[in-house]
Amino acid sequence: ITGALKFPEKVLVVLSLPLHRLARVGSFAPPEAYLAALLILELAYDHRFDSLTYGPGEQRLGLSTRTHIDLDEPAPSELQGTADATWGLSKDVYGYIATRSGAAIMHGVKSVHVICESSYATEGVATQHLAQKLEYAQQIEQVFGSLSVRPTVIGTDSSSNLAVGSSKGAASSRSKHTLRRWVAVMKRMEAKQIYLAKVNTDDMPADF
Repeated sequence: ITGALKFPEKVLVVLSLPLHRLARVGSFAPPEAYLAALLILELAYDHRFDSLTYGPGEQRLGLSTRTHIDLDEPAPSELQGTADATWGLSKDVYGYIATRSGAAIMHGVKSVHVICESSYATEGVATQHLAQKLEYAQQIEQVFGSLSVRPTVIGTDSSSNLAVGSSKGAASSRSKHTLRRWVAVMKRMEAKQIYLAKVNTDDMPADF
């Protein structure tokens, strides 16, 4: 069942988190895992007509320290992404979603495999991984001659993650001992490949 759901997961964001949790117990699945798999199958059926867009209309993200995202509007036409993460749980996870031309082109939920002593650290992990995936998408756009001259916006709902990743503010100066986690993000920002922007928590698309 889990394998059969991996294909619809590519277009149904709602399946990302439950399938991730089910996969974590796949090798030594308890009896209730089968019931969980059936419920996920039912969830997929209930959402079979879901659109890949946020909603009708048009939306465009600008380059500013705060970016407005309206989940009742479609994703922007340009390539962009958002990432979010949990912290303080027994098994923290991060979620990400990248969109292009009003539709989701990749998304997922992954485990945080490093020890993080704060919420902005797990948010940083999410931002790092999304930035890497967006670089692949940028390379594809470049091959097809459609790469935007503007940096690709990455949205985060963590002000501290934004400050540290952007090398701005007191949060950055007090976090020099952990800045190595953000080196790749900073280099991509210096190269104008990406741009970090703040997104309201209630409007975070990657909060699965």
